Amino acid sequence: MCDLLNSIVLYDTMSYKNMTCPFNKELIDMAVVSVRVSEEEKRAMLDFAKFHGESVSKLLRDAFFAKLEDEYDMQVVREYQAEKSHVNHDWNDVKEELGFA
Repeated sequence: MCDLLNSIVLYDTMSYKNMTCPFNKELIDMAVVSVRVSEEEKRAMLDFAKFHGESVSKLLRDAFFAKLEDEYDMQVVREYQAEKSHVNHDWNDVKEELGFA
């Protein structure tokens, strides 16, 4: 992977306009997002990324989309729970209906 584009230090997209990365040319056209972190947080991110063999960009992107997916899933559950009927069934009636009584 192109180390310049995987750096924790993020630069303005204009800097990449005339650059090429031999491994993934699509990276040149990607947007750049800047995140402010403390030196301790930066070190933790770099260490975590290195441990997992990933770039910090990929780890942050994956974490964001995992969180987004979790939020969506929870919204679907909340909507389902709001719509479903809240009917209580007597245990004896259920056994009888299933042929166990």
